[in-house]
Amino acid sequence: FGVEGDAQTSVFVLRNQTTDATTTSLFLDGSGIRIAVPSSGAMTFKVTIVGKAIGTALSIANVSGCQITGTIANNGGTATIIGTNITQILNSPLGWGAAPTVTGNGANIDIRVTGAGLTSIDWVARVETVEVIF
Repeated sequence: FGVEGDAQTSVFVLRNQTTDATTTSLFLDGSGIRIAVPSSGAMTFKVTIVGKAIGTALSIANVSGCQITGTIANNGGTATIIGTNITQILNSPLGWGAAPTVTGNGANIDIRVTGAGLTSIDWVARVETVEVIF
């Protein structure tokens, strides 16, 4: 490892809002910027996500949480999930969408959540990465 950045860790905060049951990506700026996987790079990631229905009191019926771990690599400009993606549901209210997912999207990690019906939900994710350039 001879170049700065070829072995590092990072912590990111992603966010977005859902207003229906459409699967929605979470972004660094809340609207369009994803976590980039460097060309010839690999990352192991741990994603912790929380979602809360807007304008509601705190209860098990309107708060969701989960953790996702996995590994992703960028080979020639395409980020691909390597190995198994493990999702642990900490709470998923009745009627809320399926567990969040992580996929490759071009050279980026795409972390997605699914809302519930007409419920507006604020989502926040903390993403911890361990990275290497190969």
